[in-house]
Amino acid sequence: MKRALQAEQSFPGLQEAARQGASLNMTQLALGLSTYVNGVAKQHGETSRQMFPGSDIEAITNGVHAGTWTSAPFQQLFDRYIPSWREDNYSLRSALGLPAEEVWAAHLIAKHDLLEAVREKTGLKFDPEVFTIGLRAAQRVTSALT
Repeated sequence: MKRALQAEQSFPGLQEAARQGASLNMTQLALGLSTYVNGVAKQHGETSRQMFPGSDIEAITNGVHAGTWTSAPFQQLFDRYIPSWREDNYSLRSALGLPAEEVWAAHLIAKHDLLEAVREKTGLKFDPEVFTIGLRAAQRVTSALT
């Protein structure tokens, strides 16, 4: 216990409780010792608040930096219709109202750019008309099996 808490104190009450079969709830310990607690998505925050009433649990959506991860065609589309998207990821909610034809056009350009980058790096040429899913995990699994 001294090593875990990095303290020079003795904790006879805890040691006795452990001898009597008490268990340590690590979640409750973490909630009690943390100055800030968050769920990794809105739903996760809501569920966690239900599971641990009385705990102050925020929700932060796990995501990416939109300005970095958005392809150039979609950056241009968002710049036209959602000027604040680079500073306020939440504003991307309004992307649902973008003209479908323009979203599809941006998608096709982004897909072409991606397939071209794959071809340049690997020499593989994929058919843009074929649905393709690339998974790094699949490569790891097949490597482990061989």
